[in-house]
Amino acid sequence: MDKKTTLNVYPNPLSYQAMIEFYLDENMKVELLIINILGEQLQMISSGNLTYGKHNFQLNSAEFTSGIYFLHMVTPYGSQTKKLIVEK
Repeated sequence: MDKKTTLNVYPNPLSYQAMIEFYLDENMKVELLIINILGEQLQMISSGNLTYGKHNFQLNSAEFTSGIYFLHMVTPYGSQTKKLIVEK
C-alpha cells in the first residue's frame, strides 16, 4: 500500500470496542473487513466509495472470542492488514 492511506486501530489489544482511523488523500473505493486467523471473513465494516479526508469507524468486538484477528483494508492502490488482539 502506498502513502495514500494510513490505517490505525486503537486500543489494541481491545476488549469490546476499538476505533479504526485512516486518512485518504483522494476519493476512492475502500473495503474494511475483519478476518479471523483461518482467513474467514467475519465482518464487513465498510465497502464503497469514500471521500478524501479523515475517516473513523467504531469496531464492536462483543461477538468475538478472545484471540487474534486481522483488520484488512483494500483500496485501488493495494491492501494493508493490521493485527488485532481481542482480550476478554
